[in-house]
Amino acid sequence: METAIVFKIGFLTILSFALAFAGTPLLTHFLYKYKMGKQIRDSASAPIFAALHKEKAGTPTMGGILIWVTVLILALLFYVLHLLFPESFIGQLNFLSREQTLLPLGLFVLGAIIGLVDDYLGVRKIGPKGGGFGMLYRLGLFLF
Repeated sequence: METAIVFKIGFLTILSFALAFAGTPLLTHFLYKYKMGKQIRDSASAPIFAALHKEKAGTPTMGGILIWVTVLILALLFYVLHLLFPESFIGQLNFLSREQTLLPLGLFVLGAIIGLVDDYLGVRKIGPKGGGFGMLYRLGLFLF
């Protein structure tokens, strides 16, 4: 029994890694094309910080999209396969039917959405000092 659980976890891990690895060039192309790169603020309050991070300007941000889209695609895929083939090995890889999975997955998606909006606001220089959500506001969203 324990060997089967370890095998399922290992299989899902390898599959999610391969899917994310395959999607990385597509995502980075999209992020570069639409100029979704890191914006370094030229802040008078922290000129050393700005100078040290100057070379990071333009580095694509929002890479978390790759992680949570991969997880959601696999979760929904194995849920549908479970409905179609409940007794097969593929059907046994479903983890959405377990109630213990829904709360962590929901919080994962909520955190991902908060991070996505924060990164997008940072790229567009919206928010306090043009850097997305303020730290206290972001912590408040995560603690809420």
